[in-house]
Amino acid sequence: MTAIKVVTIVILSIGIIYFVMMAIAIGLLTFSIVGAKVEVHNDIAEYNDYIHNSSEEVYSRCNGEMFDVFPDTITENMNVEEFQFMYYNPWDAQYITYMTVDYDEEAYTDEIARLQSIGQGEYQDIYSVTDEPSGYDLVAIYPDECYGFVYAMIPEGADEDSTVITYVGINFCNYFLDVDIHDYLPKEYLLKGFDATSDNPYRKLKMGK
Repeated sequence: MTAIKVVTIVILSIGIIYFVMMAIAIGLLTFSIVGAKVEVHNDIAEYNDYIHNSSEEVYSRCNGEMFDVFPDTITENMNVEEFQFMYYNPWDAQYITYMTVDYDEEAYTDEIARLQSIGQGEYQDIYSVTDEPSGYDLVAIYPDECYGFVYAMIPEGADEDSTVITYVGINFCNYFLDVDIHDYLPKEYLLKGFDATSDNPYRKLKMGK
């Protein structure tokens, strides 16, 4: 009888510990999701805090090969017409960022050459994308079947006097975004057909649903 009591107590203790650990894990997950806030930044002076940050801080994932499409830094021969960086991390980090730059003529020629050297990966059909944004020609695009797209583009049919380039980064995880991309990216900058909603067809295909 003593042995039975001891075994019973041990089993109950293990069960209680497991239950407590699960409750803590669920609580932490819930706190992480509920406590996460969408951050939106527009100060171009803080560009390197968000893009190509060399530290291991919160935005360091923007250092990856995908974000090589974006310029290394902001220089005096770049007139930044618009910049926005959105960050949200309820569990996995998500970034939506765009920037339009009017270069001086020499810097524009150099930047176009740099972007063309990056090239264009095969992006069609990923997240239901069918084509480049309406009214724009892609110069470079880095697609990733899990994490999204980073690309640079110029106005379609731009004449020889145009020196404007727009950069876009859409970076997320697990095949979907937790936010509505239209809240953080102008419609005209979005790849045609892009769908990264939670029930998007591409996610269902990749996860076998």
